Amino acid sequence: MPKATLYVWAKAPKGLDGMGFASRLLAPDIGVVCTPGLALGEPLQDNSYPGKDYVRFALVPKTEDVKEAAIRIRRGFLGAR
Repeated sequence: MPKATLYVWAKAPKGLDGMGFASRLLAPDIGVVCTPGLALGEPLQDNSYPGKDYVRFALVPKTEDVKEAAIRIRRGFLGAR
């Protein structure tokens, strides 16, 4: 069994679901690609989607690119810091 994967799941900020968060991340001022959790997996028996409020990032780019993505996300949601 692998001890790690190439993916990181992140909960959407308050006021956004996974689709809204993914859309915001794709905006030109942030420009980070992720997959909304709703697109991954099947609904539960009660028709809820466990990944609805999450996005999934693939950590396959170079480390420098992942760091740059984190900076862009932070600036996009917290302002320039």
